[in-house]
Amino acid sequence: MALLLWLGRLRYVAPALVLLVATSSLFWFNRDATWDKWALYFFGSYGLGAAAWWASERKQLAAWLGVIATLAIATLILDFRPRIALALAVALALGFSRRSGLLERWPNAKPLAFLGQISYSVFLVHFPICLIANALFVQFGFSSPGAAVFGLFLAWTASIAGGTLFYRWIESPAASQRITSALGWLFGKGMELTRKVPGLATLFASRA
Repeated sequence: MALLLWLGRLRYVAPALVLLVATSSLFWFNRDATWDKWALYFFGSYGLGAAAWWASERKQLAAWLGVIATLAIATLILDFRPRIALALAVALALGFSRRSGLLERWPNAKPLAFLGQISYSVFLVHFPICLIANALFVQFGFSSPGAAVFGLFLAWTASIAGGTLFYRWIESPAASQRITSALGWLFGKGMELTRKVPGLATLFASRA
């Protein structure tokens, strides 16, 4: 997605590139389970979300969301997949909600605001946590529905906790500033050391 947006820095090129790749994902890559380790398998859902965002900024909202719905419904008729139907429903809901102002009028509940704030951090950490939970489930030979529900709750709790820590120490603006300052300090010290030891840079270059 980042690469497509960078390549399409002109006004209409980026949406065209995203929709093109999303269409190829919906009609081809997402229908082949062997691609589920690659970004192209999931890009259809990403493209629907991005298209809904762009549509909500335009005057012809209904027309743009109609194009999105037509594209997704066509691929569902070809090969119905509940995950794509869900992605379409969420994209349309977000598009209409943002245009109508519903998202801005969302109830100001602190728990929901907190979960929204750390949502990207949770997205980044939940997959390895779920893999560990699955591995432990198999390792200890759990098979009962009760154990599965407990494992699911434990993985969910660990993902929220991990996302909270990730946001606090890495993603938050204050943490990003600390990390940037630390990297700048290390770079400065490295340059200072190189100046104090003139042959150091040449030595490292020759060994590389």
